[in-house]
Amino acid sequence: MQLIEIFPWNEHFNTGLDSIDVQHRRLVVLLNELATHIAFGNATPSLDELLAALADYAQYHFGTEEALWNGTLPGSAETVAHRRSHARFIEFIDGMRRRSSHDATQAAEMLDFLVHWLAGHILQADRELAYVVLGVRDGLTRDEALRRARERMSGATQAMIQIILSTFEALTRNTLELMRELSRRRGAQTALANSQALLSAVVDSTASPIWSVDAADFALLTFNAAIRQHFAQQHHLELTRGMSPEQHFAHAPGYAEIWRAYYRRALTEGAYRVEYLTAYGGQTLQLNFSPIRRDGVVVGVAVFGEDISARKAAESQARFLALHDALTRLPNRELVAERFTVASSFAVRDGARVALLALDLDQFKAVNDALGHRTGDALLRAVAARLQTLLGVEDTLGRSGGDDFLLVLGKAGGAEQLAERAGTMLEALRAPFDVDGHALRITASIGVALYPDDGADFDTLLRQADTALFVAKSAGRDDVRFFDAAFNVVAVDALALRAELALALQRGEFELHYQPQIDLGSGTVLGAEALLRWRSPQRGLVAPGCFIGVAEDSGLIVPIGSWVLQQACRQAAAWRAAGLGDALSVGVNLSALQFRRGDLVATVVDAIHGAGLDPHRLELELTESLLLEDAEQVRDSMRQLKSLGVRFALDDFGTGYSNLSSLRQFPLDRLKIDQSFVRHIGRDAAEAQIARSIIDIGHARGLQVIAEGIEDEATAELLRGAHCDQAQGYLFSRPLPADAFADWMRARG
Repeated sequence: MQLIEIFPWNEHFNTGLDSIDVQHRRLVVLLNELATHIAFGNATPSLDELLAALADYAQYHFGTEEALWNGTLPGSAETVAHRRSHARFIEFIDGMRRRSSHDATQAAEMLDFLVHWLAGHILQADRELAYVVLGVRDGLTRDEALRRARERMSGATQAMIQIILSTFEALTRNTLELMRELSRRRGAQTALANSQALLSAVVDSTASPIWSVDAADFALLTFNAAIRQHFAQQHHLELTRGMSPEQHFAHAPGYAEIWRAYYRRALTEGAYRVEYLTAYGGQTLQLNFSPIRRDGVVVGVAVFGEDISARKAAESQARFLALHDALTRLPNRELVAERFTVASSFAVRDGARVALLALDLDQFKAVNDALGHRTGDALLRAVAARLQTLLGVEDTLGRSGGDDFLLVLGKAGGAEQLAERAGTMLEALRAPFDVDGHALRITASIGVALYPDDGADFDTLLRQADTALFVAKSAGRDDVRFFDAAFNVVAVDALALRAELALALQRGEFELHYQPQIDLGSGTVLGAEALLRWRSPQRGLVAPGCFIGVAEDSGLIVPIGSWVLQQACRQAAAWRAAGLGDALSVGVNLSALQFRRGDLVATVVDAIHGAGLDPHRLELELTESLLLEDAEQVRDSMRQLKSLGVRFALDDFGTGYSNLSSLRQFPLDRLKIDQSFVRHIGRDAAEAQIARSIIDIGHARGLQVIAEGIEDEATAELLRGAHCDQAQGYLFSRPLPADAFADWMRARG
């Protein structure tokens, strides 16, 4: 007697743990034996014996699984949930065994529960268990293994599991339907059970198209009602026995020969299956062709069709999700790489070039921080839509993550033409975006690499494009740069510098030097500006101009800035305790990122209180660009700190685009004249006039004015004559380490 496979095993059910997979297969065999018993009503073994065997082996299997869970994740929520699921399975089987009899409906319900429970348990709970166990065996911690298992069970894996379960549900439902029909047939008279009428009724009752043709001329022999839905309804065709393929497909010339080829293949090769898209309704059918044999002679071909449209749609959706960005629906990096491969093969054939562009939005982080991720996501979609309007049919736009986009230009043309196209993209992105009621203005930077000039494969070209992008952003952003081999040296050094900076703070390699600030009238030392230095084991003493830019781009400036604040406050408090001046203040420069990404007010308060420093002895220096770019946030933070007594200075005044009216909203105490105006004040009348104007502006606003970069007495005297209040520069002292600064103070008496 043939075994009914209500649960057909395939490779998707393997977990990777051999002992568990062997036991799973045995459980499946027992379940199929139970289904066969119910279908054919065998007396031996009895239903109770089969249920007992299934329960006994399930207990043994569950013991194996729970031992694995307890050994890997003892006492975890997953272990408890697994044990409860096992208990529910055993409780169900015990309940079935307590029944005195089972009618067809109860038997079908029992099989339906067992199949769905076991399939879901193997594909989900047991697969997750396997991933955890295998992860621990590979050296992961339990938490790491559990987290990785959950990641693997999400996304495309979860989508594939749902596809398998939905397909399995349809297969189980069809098998149960067949078993119910077998049960009905057993109750009928023997003669009627073997009659053609009953067979026709069974065939007609299914929603799947079933028919057969004669082996000689492929004329239609038998068919069910469902065949009309898929092959005849569109043309109101009346199907009849003896109809030829030519008559069936009279509306579609050429189709008859296609179907004759299908039938001939079944006669010559045996059973096979094909996928077929129907003209009416657009369903996808899986057609199973089998030769019909009578007394060893092939007399016809039987065809069974299964509608797999839902499964194909789910598979298509899973493929789409695997190759596209969920937010913008653009191709992801993997699909962009495939498109590049196709484009480069055409380029080889045509002797052309392909361009790979790496595009990055310059101000996107500020949008996210200020307006939230929802607005940021909407902006990314708007950027994608605008860029797509600039592309041709040979081009591909993709998103690799964050605010990073990739473009493959299939017909790149010459360098001048390509530069013009990239420039058009930048120009298009400069126009404001209307997003959630905000008129957002952003810019972008682009790095360009060419195939085959700069590399022969996608990964190489992407590295070169990223390198060119790095140079474009380093040069000031809103720019296009083509890859040059010399860029690699710059990029590699920048990456090394970033890695060293990340360790420098941990290793205590930073130090502060202090440059005195002098009252020009009395010569009194009023305070000092704290200037960051990096004493690198590999690079020696590094000035801030060599690494601050990298610290800004990487975000490391936030923790570094916090350290500077704490250290400067402690040092100012230490000088006061040492009797070096009660009124001595310390100035600290702030970065824009400290406002955007750090809790600046809390950081400053912690530094002051931690050092025991009078807040009036701390001066924070800000640039004009910072005040204008983040005006509202900066103003609020300044007012909170000002209420505590902290002072503020506007650094490098005169180099930006601010005006007096725009600065009135900020609680400033002092203006610093940029050294570029001070250095040539004695030789350049225009710069001397600028310096005097800045001094007059500051005094008109009630602000103190300090000039930096004074290197000779003549310059100092000119500034005194212009009524400048304070000065800073090499004339008085170069920046000094803390101990040297203290010695310098003592030497002045």
